[in-house]
Parts: sequence; C-alpha cells; structure tokens
Amino acid sequence: MSSKQEDTKPKVSSKKVAKKKATAVRKKTVVKKKVAGKAANKAAPSISYAEYRERIAMAAYFIAEKRLFENGLPEEDWHQAEKEVNEALAAEGLIVEPG
Repeated sequence: MSSKQEDTKPKVSSKKVAKKKATAVRKKTVVKKKVAGKAANKAAPSISYAEYRERIAMAAYFIAEKRLFENGLPEEDWHQAEKEVNEALAAEGLIVEPG
C-alpha cells in the first residue's frame, strides 16, 4: 500500500479498542452469571414424603403378595420395600422432600 492509502484509513485509538474489549468481557460475564443463576434456581427433582411412604407401602404389599401372604413379617417386608424404593429413587435422581 502506498502511504497515501494508509493516511485515508480511520485511525482507532488504543483507548477505544480497550473500551470495546472491556465491554465484551462484561457482556460475557453477565451472560455467564445469568446461566449460572438459572442452573442454581433449578431444584433437584423430588417427591413428597407422603408419596415416598405410599411407594414403600405398595412395594411392601407386592412383596407379601409374591409369597402369598404366608410365612413373613410385615416389618421385614417394609424394610425390604424401603430398600428397593430408595434404590429406585437414586436411579431416577429423585430426592424425598422432608415431611
């Protein structure tokens, strides 16, 4: 390029360049904070304590039914059902709300 063509290009000061970079950084930071805020607002999926107890009761019933309601203790059925329900909830990524 000739020196004549170089003179016709608008000159950008280093202050303007720095200001544009700072603005871009601020915008990126604001976007990251908004995304992080949305993720923080999403609570882990959960079920109520009443639903949790209902699931255990149903599972205990089916355990007793499987052995034809003979030769077993309801407490053992309940504990086994509780274990099965807890494993299923963990697999689904659900938590139980305090009740």
